[in-house]
Amino acid sequence: MKSNKKASKTKSLPKISQSFKAFFNTVNTPSILVNAKTFEVELSNVAVESLLGYTSTELGELEIGSFFSGEDLDRVNALMDILSEASGEVNELDLKIRKKSGKSLGVNLFASSVEINRKKRIVMSIHDVTKLKGRQEEKEKSIREMAHVSKLADIGRLAAGVAHELNNPLMIIQGFAENIDLMCEEGDQVSSDELKWQVGPILKAADRMAKIISQLTRLSRNDKDMKLTHVDLIEVVENIIGLVSNQFSYNDIDLIKNWESGHLVKCDPNQIEQIILNIISNAIHALSSVEEERRITISLKAEGKTELLEIHNNGPAIPKEIQEKILTPFFTTKEIGEGTGLGLSVSYGIMKAHGGDLAFKSKEGKGTTFSLKFPKPQAVNEIVSTSKALGLVVDDDQGSRQVIATKLSRFGYRIIQAESAFAALDILKSNPEIEFVFTDIKMPKMDGSRLIQEIRQNYRKLLVYAVSGFMSEAIMEHHLSKHGVHGFLTKPLDHDKVSLIVSQIEDQLLANNKKAS
Repeated sequence: MKSNKKASKTKSLPKISQSFKAFFNTVNTPSILVNAKTFEVELSNVAVESLLGYTSTELGELEIGSFFSGEDLDRVNALMDILSEASGEVNELDLKIRKKSGKSLGVNLFASSVEINRKKRIVMSIHDVTKLKGRQEEKEKSIREMAHVSKLADIGRLAAGVAHELNNPLMIIQGFAENIDLMCEEGDQVSSDELKWQVGPILKAADRMAKIISQLTRLSRNDKDMKLTHVDLIEVVENIIGLVSNQFSYNDIDLIKNWESGHLVKCDPNQIEQIILNIISNAIHALSSVEEERRITISLKAEGKTELLEIHNNGPAIPKEIQEKILTPFFTTKEIGEGTGLGLSVSYGIMKAHGGDLAFKSKEGKGTTFSLKFPKPQAVNEIVSTSKALGLVVDDDQGSRQVIATKLSRFGYRIIQAESAFAALDILKSNPEIEFVFTDIKMPKMDGSRLIQEIRQNYRKLLVYAVSGFMSEAIMEHHLSKHGVHGFLTKPLDHDKVSLIVSQIEDQLLANNKKAS
């Protein structure tokens, strides 16, 4: 092909004007001008010389094929052939370019045919993707750090309310525990029904406290990466409402919920909870100046290919002169010490990272509405495994084990069953192709928690899912998330929940395969 060999210099090449050369050299993007017939480098700028390590004289002795090899060279040749005949087209290639040192560099190559002095040339601009990737990673890191600062500020403002939320169930636990203690001290003959009646409120209060602590733990966690999973937005919203419910009553605010079941989205629930918490906190702050009826309305509805979450308050409108500023970093309308100014800008960045959007409308007499748009995920009944991956189900109860195995098999997975944690470890040793494990938590001799720890120590790449008929998902997450559990299921198993777990498995296996390749 043309660019495989050194083309001979032609004496009849039309000269390029000095003014064009001067202009070309001011372009910041590494760029070269190539003769469309010989593929020789006719002109280069300082940026490309710096990127590739050649001097302008050395570049003038080369032709475009000197920088590429193998399949990349074939692709460049094909592109050059097209551009030598075309006019004005812009084409893009992702490939590796060879520097003077011999090292390869990943680049985006943009090429377009132009006509200079009635002769066709090809302009190529070279973008170093390692720098672009570094800038993107730096941007994402900044968003994460700002999000964590904002998150901690929100939690700080919630502290008094959370203390109140914990005090109520704590008083219940203390009161009924004292009753039981007094009955024991006085030697009362207590029936099992009476004892259950006294213990019941204690268990409910303890569960309430566990949920509050779990929500706070999840909110304060400084996750390094966005962890996408399929969740029902109603569940995400209810988590935050449960955390700030006392603030509604304390501030005399009516909460109105408008939604029906089935609003599934793919998101990082921890980050979305933070956004909702921030918007609700701002709404509560805005309503502090309203003397008449105070309302916050939360609505969920499907709109075409999106799920729409709207949070409206009937407080004063955001002044027009600051509406353009409130999504920018460090802007706040709160008094010094009351806010970081990071919340809404961070929230906007998080929603964009999710492929969604954050917007607002604010009008005097109408209040303010913040809208969160999420792209709809694949329908639950359309989720089907294409990987035929091998999985392991561990449960000492044969019936439960077979139910889980059957449900997973319907999605196309190959399943091995184990009746104990010890059997599971033996199976994992002899079946290295296993890619995910579902394990019950309550099992004799070695329970699921211990099995998960063993798996994490010896099989770090395995996806692990915890199942329990005794613990709620919130409690399981609180106790097991530190061991790297990827998801949680409670018995009896809900088909939609299993389907969502399957979608998570598919996403993770696909990501793992991309890393491996």
